[in-house]
Amino acid sequence: LKTKRSVLKLVWVAGALDVMCACRPANKSAGDRALLDPCRELQYAPAQLRANREHVLATVSRDGLALMHAAPELRSDRDLVLEAVRQNGGALCFADMLLRADLDLVREAVQRSGLALQFGVSALRADRALVIDAVRRSGLALQYAAPELQADRALVREAVRRSGFALQFAAPQLRSDRELVLEAVRQTSPALKPGGDELGLELMLSGTLMNDCALQYASEELRSDREFVMQVVQIDGAALLYAIGGLRSDPELVLRAVSQSGLALVYAVQELRSDREIVLRAVGQNGMAFRFSAESLRTDKDLVLAAVTQNGEMLRYAAPWLCADRQLVLEAVRHGGLALRFASEELRADREVVYEAVRQNSLALKYAADSLRRDRAIFLEACSQQGELLCDAPKEFKSDREVVLRSVQQNGSALASAAKFLVHDREIVLAAVNQNGRALQFAATELRGDWDVVLTAVRQCGAAFLCAGRELRQSCTFALEVVRQNPEALPFVAEELQVDKDSILEFTDPARQHDKDFVLQAVRRSWRALQFASTALRADDVIVLEAVHQCWEAVKFATEVGLPTMLEAVRQDWRAIQCFFCEELSEAELSALTHTNPHIVRCPALKRSRHAWLTAVRHNGLILQFAPLEMRGDRDLVLEAVNQNAQSFHFAAPGLRRDAEILSSAMRRNREDAARVVAVTEFPAESDNQPPCACPTSTSV
Repeated sequence: LKTKRSVLKLVWVAGALDVMCACRPANKSAGDRALLDPCRELQYAPAQLRANREHVLATVSRDGLALMHAAPELRSDRDLVLEAVRQNGGALCFADMLLRADLDLVREAVQRSGLALQFGVSALRADRALVIDAVRRSGLALQYAAPELQADRALVREAVRRSGFALQFAAPQLRSDRELVLEAVRQTSPALKPGGDELGLELMLSGTLMNDCALQYASEELRSDREFVMQVVQIDGAALLYAIGGLRSDPELVLRAVSQSGLALVYAVQELRSDREIVLRAVGQNGMAFRFSAESLRTDKDLVLAAVTQNGEMLRYAAPWLCADRQLVLEAVRHGGLALRFASEELRADREVVYEAVRQNSLALKYAADSLRRDRAIFLEACSQQGELLCDAPKEFKSDREVVLRSVQQNGSALASAAKFLVHDREIVLAAVNQNGRALQFAATELRGDWDVVLTAVRQCGAAFLCAGRELRQSCTFALEVVRQNPEALPFVAEELQVDKDSILEFTDPARQHDKDFVLQAVRRSWRALQFASTALRADDVIVLEAVHQCWEAVKFATEVGLPTMLEAVRQDWRAIQCFFCEELSEAELSALTHTNPHIVRCPALKRSRHAWLTAVRHNGLILQFAPLEMRGDRDLVLEAVNQNAQSFHFAAPGLRRDAEILSSAMRRNREDAARVVAVTEFPAESDNQPPCACPTSTSV
């Protein structure tokens, strides 16, 4: 926790860093945040860039603190330093000493940050007008003013109006000024006092969170003045801590203090903590003050009742027999459900007491007796406040439709703990994703493919798109609707469809989907953009061919495909033929496609097409290896295959391998291939020192 006290104790360097950080502009645009930190950018820049005036000027205009990494000669450039301090007053720290004596330059810095006064030369810290400008920006700048100005009442008053803690830097005679001290106390109270929470109180008692009251800087004369301290505690009761001269044992003064802040009871002497009237007034203002009361008062039922009415958990400090008082415990759990843990065993098994505790705080359920944890009405009340309780609930509650519905309405993620048959319940899943879109991942498969359910989830959380069914995730129509409903889903839609975000955003306009020129430009950037075009444009030969040139898979998005597009697609991958209606292709078209890529016959739709197989083996005999048995038993087809490539003989049906004509054709083709190899083989020239090599024969080849 960063408190004002810690700021006051900063050393010079830490003070410099504090003023620098405090001066950083808070209203940076998203574009500025996306850029590299200008200060770090200049730090790691080459020496020639750090000495380049134009580059450094541009950098300090974005972050004045980058001046620390500029070349020494540039730190004495007045215009450049002026630009830096206009952006961040703390940049004055890195300016040349001569410039830190420039009145106008230092004034520019302190107008940006009052604490920048510390970087000016001593002579300027005695300039009254300059110091007034500084303390108006930050009252703590008074610590850097010249001693004579710290004794200037008007100037000190200006400082304490800005920050009451500036009083510590005022001259001793001014710290005895009643009006100034009261002004400082008003300024420091009671924003930093711990509130009604246990954590704030523990921090205060441990010394982590100090009682920051300007009275601590007043003179001893004022801190021992009963009349003056009486005025102060009416403004800030916790100022009692800094009262001296036996004032903390003054009943009237303590009563005034606890009336303003009940927790001031901790600063009273032990004797007054036993005073019933004072303690009653303290707990009436803040129930947590009861923990500072004397042991003798913790058996007082009326006093305990007043405390638990303010804060139910103060029951922990009550006498044991009062923790068994049904009326008192009932009142305590109504004001703090967790007070149930301090109740007696008997009352933790009392249905009404437990119900009231759970209604106030669902976490109180874990302190109830085992028998009541399985009480349906009590658990229903608890899960209405905290749905995740379903995770550790008994099995019968996880199968209870009403319990699960209440749980997911409060926390959609509770759907993960529901019984399996309930994740198929459309009403329950809709309630879950309406509360937390990511709960879609726990829904049944059929509901993750439900348009309305997924759209409800994505409206709540854009990332829920990734949990939708595969069919919906790949639907461009659904994707566009998702982006229209929730623009935050755009990154997830773009990632799933592998299309740039700009294209998707542009296609959300229906008019764009019918604009031929726009669609053509879009598919040139990414072939996947074709899926967002209108039905008519997805049948346009020019647009579809442009997309297919990039990737054959674009034919999946086309509504009509011409022969040139088909040829380009199968040229890239034979699997493209599966996107066409093969039975509607003419023999001429089929021949052209097979000629382009003989492997298209591997498509299941062409397995029985003899014409396609004949065309294929004429171009690549080895395709025979993929043919069905009936085609490998077709004599004419096998003959065509071995005439193209003798190795295809091995893929013929066993009966045809004994066919004389086919065997003869295979051997003839094999000899022709061998002769061709011999004709194109180059042998090294004979050397005078080596015997001539025998030319390899066709037989050896």
